[in-house]
Amino acid sequence: MSNSQRLFEESKDRYFAWLGEQGYTPRTGQLDMIQFISETLTKDTRKHGVVEAGTGTGKTVAYCIPAAIEARRLNKKLVIVTSTVLLQQQLVQGELEQLANLFSPILTFGIIKGRRRYACIDRLHNHANKVSETTVDLFGNEEPSERDRRVASRLFDLFDTRSWDGDMDAAPISLYNRQITAFTTDFLGCHRNTCEYAGPCPYFRARSDVESLDVIVTNYSLLMASEQEGVDLLPEPQDCIYVFDEVHRLAEIVMNSFSSSTGTATALEFLESVESFINRLVSNVEDDHPLEAEHQQILRIVPQLRPLIEKLNPHFEQLTRSNEIERNDNGNVFRFPAGRVDDATSEQALVVDAGLGGLHEVLSDLRKELEQARSELAMWIPTDTLSRAFNTLNDLMRQLADIRSLFKDWGTTTERVAARWLSPDDDAWRLHSVPIAVSELLEESIWSRAYGVVCTSASIYASDGFDHFMAQVGLRTREDPAKRIPSPFDFRGNVRFQVPDMGFSRPGGDAFNAAAAAEIPRMLRQDRSGLVLFTSRRDMEDVYKNFPERFRNFCIKQGDVSMVETIKKHRNAIDEGSRSYLLGLASYREGVDLPGDYCQHVIIMRIPFSVPDDPVAKTQKDLLGLDNEFMEF
Repeated sequence: MSNSQRLFEESKDRYFAWLGEQGYTPRTGQLDMIQFISETLTKDTRKHGVVEAGTGTGKTVAYCIPAAIEARRLNKKLVIVTSTVLLQQQLVQGELEQLANLFSPILTFGIIKGRRRYACIDRLHNHANKVSETTVDLFGNEEPSERDRRVASRLFDLFDTRSWDGDMDAAPISLYNRQITAFTTDFLGCHRNTCEYAGPCPYFRARSDVESLDVIVTNYSLLMASEQEGVDLLPEPQDCIYVFDEVHRLAEIVMNSFSSSTGTATALEFLESVESFINRLVSNVEDDHPLEAEHQQILRIVPQLRPLIEKLNPHFEQLTRSNEIERNDNGNVFRFPAGRVDDATSEQALVVDAGLGGLHEVLSDLRKELEQARSELAMWIPTDTLSRAFNTLNDLMRQLADIRSLFKDWGTTTERVAARWLSPDDDAWRLHSVPIAVSELLEESIWSRAYGVVCTSASIYASDGFDHFMAQVGLRTREDPAKRIPSPFDFRGNVRFQVPDMGFSRPGGDAFNAAAAAEIPRMLRQDRSGLVLFTSRRDMEDVYKNFPERFRNFCIKQGDVSMVETIKKHRNAIDEGSRSYLLGLASYREGVDLPGDYCQHVIIMRIPFSVPDDPVAKTQKDLLGLDNEFMEF
């Protein structure tokens, strides 16, 4: 028996056992997918495969069973990558939980997220106990409000009594974005082993759990960030079998993960903040402090950098009037054709990057001094000043990394294919860069290193088959097999598609939103449940505000509470015989599990697509040699 037959037969045994436990009947599509994955993961060469599984195939079970069996046999990790937190929750609370007992020993699994998805208990404690009569601290940072202190105190108590595990996505209190930022940290802000709460830290507990897990469920953003400093949760690719679910968004996610943007005004404000920070710091420590060298270096570097950035504004002003750059019809995007920055601009960007690199070295030295002071309980700096200085310095280093990445990219445009453009920013300019060569990034980070990869989605097959998708992400059409499994659903017989005539030639704007707010309640009059999808938060808020009050009471907007709590609240309302309508953005467009009465009607406000003068789409068109991206791309 071949390896692929062995894996397929063993997978079939687990599959039929699962069907029996759940009371389900076999699906041809699931068995076809199980067989395809069994063949893919046992190939002698590259173990990469692509499978489109139509809606209703049951692809989660179909990929989990063979991939988990083969991963365990090889002592590898199965890493399932999805695009949203909701999809991750559905995986661990649904199929993986159902399948675990079919393995011996029992299959272990868990969700692993980025550091910002876990509460920093030290920050919670500090926020809860901060008492200040001023609105800003020594370094000009806004002090926590009384409300924020109460929320932090409540979360700290819930964690301390083990009523909450520190997962910010499952926080039992609705949180604003500013609170999430304040109560979490990143690699720079983490005190690691020197932290008072290192033992019970939710992030470090999650990291320690990774080794014991057979199946890791994570998101694309964390996977793409795994090469960055301090992002060390996931195993090395060669130790993993990956399943990329909802993979049709992979190229977009990679672009967003590696994109950068900054402004000349932003850079100048940053320099002013650095100068102000070091001056305030040395003015509030003892005379015997060890920071004088860093103080003097900052006071030397910042005045040298400032004119380099200031002279970019007139340079860009002149550049936008030249033939070196392409202007859109609205005059708010000035794009470099094919993403190639002109030599003069590139040279200036390199000079700025070099200066910022010198500043980074000094701030890194300063951070080491503060870390040493913290570990040694130094007497030359008050504890409160040290804590605030640490947080402020980390914020500054974060900003510096963002600013520097953009100037470095513009100074070395021949090293990476990207869309690059300028946009007006009041009296200054904003610089943008979005990578186009997604295939190269994925080849370097995943394809060439992973033991095995299965890419799946319900929508990756196009008029040219799988060629466009595979070329876009860098898979090899001759080496990496692909299969299409049709949906078992009879959409034509069970779904009615309707485009209401609301009297508008183009959707969008205040008048359209007001009309939609009147039309949507009428469209949902016969349905107890529904999902209304928007392309922008502004439109969603505007339509919601204009709903009749009685209808608005049945609506739950994305962002009011966590995504998990939103779905739970919606389901509970339907179970109790009431009405409930979800209003959501892009993350609600896929993977939301609302069967039967939980979703009787879907309304799509606008179909999202790149506008004709989108700088990324136009750069792609340049590189492909196309004249009209709508007709040919």
